[in-house]
Amino acid sequence: MSNLLLSVMGAFAEFERSLIKERQLEGIALAKKRGAYKGRKKALTIVLRRMDELKKNCHFNQFSCSDCFLD
Repeated sequence: MSNLLLSVMGAFAEFERSLIKERQLEGIALAKKRGAYKGRKKALTIVLRRMDELKKNCHFNQFSCSDCFLD
């Protein structure tokens, strides 16, 4: 009997989560039309830019450890 109850509760939770996701996607689509939604900000852009600079400026295996750290 408890298995049946847990299965029914799980089914309701899954259904509710799908409804929430649907509403969220609809809201994002409307916000994009308004121009208010830009998405998530990229967290590692500064680090990745610095790594690209180091790759361009460094010769094969010829760089010091101080060059690897951010200013």
